[in-house]
Amino acid sequence: MSNPALLGIIVKALSGVDLFNGLPAAILEKMAELAKVTQYKKNALIFKEGDKGDSIHIVVNGRVKIRKRISDTEETVLYIAGASDMFGDMALMDGLPRSADAVALEDTVLFYIERTVFLHFLRSNPDAALKLLETMSLRVRETNNMLVNVIESYTRSPEASQTTPKKPVISNEGPVLKEKTEDFAPGGEEYKVEEKTGNYVENTLKWTYSKKFICPLCAKESPSLVAKTDCVQEESVDTDMCTRYRLVNPTFYYVVVCRHCGYAFPESSMERLRPAKARLVGQQLPQVRSQQDFSGVRTIDEAISTYRLAITCQNLAGAKNAVMGRLYMLLSCLCRQKEMQKEEKDCMKQALEYLEKAYNYETSADPRAELNLIYLIGELYGRLGRPGKAVEWFKQIVIHPHRESNPYIVNMARSRWQDFKQRKMNN
Repeated sequence: MSNPALLGIIVKALSGVDLFNGLPAAILEKMAELAKVTQYKKNALIFKEGDKGDSIHIVVNGRVKIRKRISDTEETVLYIAGASDMFGDMALMDGLPRSADAVALEDTVLFYIERTVFLHFLRSNPDAALKLLETMSLRVRETNNMLVNVIESYTRSPEASQTTPKKPVISNEGPVLKEKTEDFAPGGEEYKVEEKTGNYVENTLKWTYSKKFICPLCAKESPSLVAKTDCVQEESVDTDMCTRYRLVNPTFYYVVVCRHCGYAFPESSMERLRPAKARLVGQQLPQVRSQQDFSGVRTIDEAISTYRLAITCQNLAGAKNAVMGRLYMLLSCLCRQKEMQKEEKDCMKQALEYLEKAYNYETSADPRAELNLIYLIGELYGRLGRPGKAVEWFKQIVIHPHRESNPYIVNMARSRWQDFKQRKMNN
C-alpha cells in the first residue's frame, strides 16, 4: 500500500479489534498492507446470505447491521458492527456461504482481507488464531442466549416456569413485613421483603414468577420477577400508550438488575457487551451501582429506581437510541402514576430526543414498528406543547405507504391529528 496515511488508519483500526489487540505493530502493518479499502452508502448491501465467504471485514467508521431475514417483512438483528469491529469471520473460517446479510446502517468505510491471505496469517501467528477462537466462542454463546430468550418469549406461562416463588412468611407484628427472608426459588435463592404490605407481596408473588437472566456485562445468571401472561390485565391506556393495570404491572419488572455486578438492563436485551465496552462499563459501574437487591417484589418507587439505574448503565454501554427512548418513555409513565409532573415532563423530553434519533438513524424492517415510533414522536410533541410538530408527525402516518399494516395506530393518529390540528388553530 503506497499511501502512508491510509496505512496508518488501517493499522489503528486493526489495533482496536479484539482479535488483534496486543499484536506487535510490525505484524499489524503487514496485515494492513494486505487489506483493501471500500466504501458503502447508507442501506447498501455489503453481502447477502448465501454469498461466498471469502473475506473478513473490519469497520473503519460507520456501522454495519448483521441480520437474518425471517420473512419479507421481518428480520432478526444478530449484531451491530461499529468502528474497529470485525464481521464475516464465521464464513471465513469454515469456507461455507454467508449465514446472514450485512447492511450499512449509515455511510460506512471498511476494509477487507481475503480468506486465503488471512488463513496464511493465522498459520504464522498462533496467538492470533487462539484469540479468534475465543471471539467465535463468545459469538456462539451470545447466539445461544438469544435463541433461549426467543423461545422463552413464546412459551412464557405459569406452567412453563419452574421457579415460581414461594409465599413469603407474613409477620405477626401487623400488615407490614419487617426484614423477613426465606427461600425464594430453587437453588437456595433468598427473597428479601422490606417495608411492603403483606397483601401486596403475597398477591404479587401469585401474579409473577422468577426467571433467570444472563447479565450482558458479567455473563452470570441473575433472577428477576416476570409477570405471568394471564395476570397482565389492562385497566386503562393513555394516548401515549402509558398503561395502568388491574393486577400486576409488568412495567415494574421490565428492568433487570444483576445481583452480582449491579448492571441494569432491559429484559429484552439479549446481546452481551463487546469486551472493550464491557471493560469501560465495568470501570465506571462501581460509582453508580445500587447495593439494593431488586430481584423480588418491587414497589413503584423501587421500579423507578431500577429505570434510573438502567438509563445510567445503558448510556455507559452506548445502547441504541430506541432502547434509551423506551426506558425514558416507561419511566415517564411511572412518574405519571406517582403524580411527579416535573419528572414526567423531563422524561418525555428525553424520550422524544432519543426516539427521533432512532427514527432518523436506526432502521426497522417492520413497518408496524415504524408506525408505532412515528406515532409516539407525534404524541410526545403534542404533550410537550408543540401541536404544530405533532400534526406533522401524525400526518406521516396517515399518508404512510404501509399504513394498512397497523390500522389501530392509523386510526389513533387520525384522531390525534384532528385534536392537535384544532389546538394549533386555537393558538
